[in-house]
Amino acid sequence: MHVSPELSRLYSDYMHVENGDLDSDYVFVNLWGHPRGRPMTYPNVYRLVRQLRQTTGVDFHPHQFRHTHATEMLRAGVRGEVARRRLTHTSTSTLDRYYTHLDDADLRSAAERFWAAREGQEPTQEPGH
Repeated sequence: MHVSPELSRLYSDYMHVENGDLDSDYVFVNLWGHPRGRPMTYPNVYRLVRQLRQTTGVDFHPHQFRHTHATEMLRAGVRGEVARRRLTHTSTSTLDRYYTHLDDADLRSAAERFWAAREGQEPTQEPGH
């Protein structure tokens, strides 16, 4: 599930209006329970998502955010090892096999960035196309 920069800004604005000075980078964050501002537990996230799916009719799973995040990190040029650690995986092969959804345009863009960097030039295409 792709989340646009505009949606991300709207979400950030909403969180600020609703929660004031709560400083948290988590999407699924404890707003009322203890410890406030820390990530929700896995069972609580799934309970919340189940309620949201029933209320909205939108079929989604919180795990989709991990896939999107991994793919977007790699498209932005983040090294696989860094993405692996951020997602707390023990192997980059797990990241490659299950979490990243790169296409031919991504591979072409990465090759262009590599060759441009090697030649000391600017790439012809932005990462993530």
